[in-house]
Amino acid sequence: MNLLLQNNFYSSVFFKNFSNTFILTESARVLKVFWKTAGIRIA
Repeated sequence: MNLLLQNNFYSSVFFKNFSNTFILTESARVLKVFWKTAGIRIA
């Protein structure tokens, strides 16, 4: 039971870190695309 709880805790922490990293990389990619299109619009 304790081992299962520990495993669950580790997997949830890993999932949170993974999702945070994914969100950060995705938003950075979207921002890059946005700035490229905005630069084209300005120029």
